[in-house]
Amino acid sequence: MGLMSLPALAIGSDETSIANAAFQFMISDVVYDGAENTVGIIPGDDVIPIGTYGAVALDIGADEVMDAIEASDNETGYNTAVLALAGLPDVEAGHIRVGTVTVTSSEGSFTLGGTAFDTYGVTVAFHDGSVIYPWGDAEIPVGTNETKVNAYNWNEIVNNLNSVVDDLILSRGDGQVFPGTDHTAEQATDIDDAMQALRHQLAHALGETYWYTAPAGSLKAHTHVVGQGGLIPWGSLGASNARLITLHPIYPGGLITNSLRGAGASGNNNITVTNVVDVVSYVGRHAYAGSSAQTSLMDTYIALRFTLPIDFGAWATTNAIQIEYKTDSVLSTDCHVDVYLYKSGNGNIITNSENSVNVNWSNISLSAASLGSWSAGDIIELYLKLESRNSNAARIGRIVFSYTS
Repeated sequence: MGLMSLPALAIGSDETSIANAAFQFMISDVVYDGAENTVGIIPGDDVIPIGTYGAVALDIGADEVMDAIEASDNETGYNTAVLALAGLPDVEAGHIRVGTVTVTSSEGSFTLGGTAFDTYGVTVAFHDGSVIYPWGDAEIPVGTNETKVNAYNWNEIVNNLNSVVDDLILSRGDGQVFPGTDHTAEQATDIDDAMQALRHQLAHALGETYWYTAPAGSLKAHTHVVGQGGLIPWGSLGASNARLITLHPIYPGGLITNSLRGAGASGNNNITVTNVVDVVSYVGRHAYAGSSAQTSLMDTYIALRFTLPIDFGAWATTNAIQIEYKTDSVLSTDCHVDVYLYKSGNGNIITNSENSVNVNWSNISLSAASLGSWSAGDIIELYLKLESRNSNAARIGRIVFSYTS
């Protein structure tokens, strides 16, 4: 039992009330209709103290009447919306939960049924309940071309498609060895029949009164000779061994240090690193930003260790490692980003990139050729150096590791 379509809870035309769209729900295998209510249901009368949260549940039973159920401690207030939701009582027998609403006000107390949800300082969240997909083999009613597919007949589509899949598996031939086995004329006919069933079932579910006739072409009975259509492994379709791992600041296990792999500090380390969110064209990037007001370049490092995963096979040929960065100046004498990469257990530097500048977000790219040979379980030691003077910041953001398994 539960919802079969979403009620779309929202502020009503009476701004103190909760509106809903028309929806369906099931109780004891009987489907009921929840009526649309644009004015809204009064959510109760509790007074929620300023700066705290309250919650209301909307429940409905076989009488198709919506009830507002208030959280037990609304008038004391909850510290978070999650705690407010936890304070709601359980659903009564013979009812389902249509949805919940949480609310808080930073400008004064909030009176359920008295204060408008769109009042200044009020934060309200509407949560529709979860939709269920009932099991069963009831016939899908034939409608018109405008009949909507709902959760009830969607389940019937799923069941019918499962039957089609069974037919397709049968049609490829039980006991055959894949890949490379040709199929027979009888199997091709089975595929044709299965596809006709699929078209008919979808037409039925969508309310079509006209069921399409058999298509012409490749689904007609036929056989394949060697080299024509029987040589593609079924399991290979859509397969790919390309892999990506992305790290965003704050990097897991990352730390700030004035030392490059344990070497002495430069002594020019009067620089401040902050965690920032830089939003450009509605794209937010998390970044470390290093900035110094000194007139000469100051530096520090963001250091991290990354263990290559168990499915690592080889680096992607191009852009094996990409490090996102941005600087406030196009002059490397004002600020820039350096990259130094080591393999744990190896005393020599593997590769590096220095003096990168770009006033727009860009990438420092390391190729497979520069990285050399690596294996699963190897540990990358990566040092990202931020240098700045005259308050020209250098930033680093996302790191992407690209490899094949």
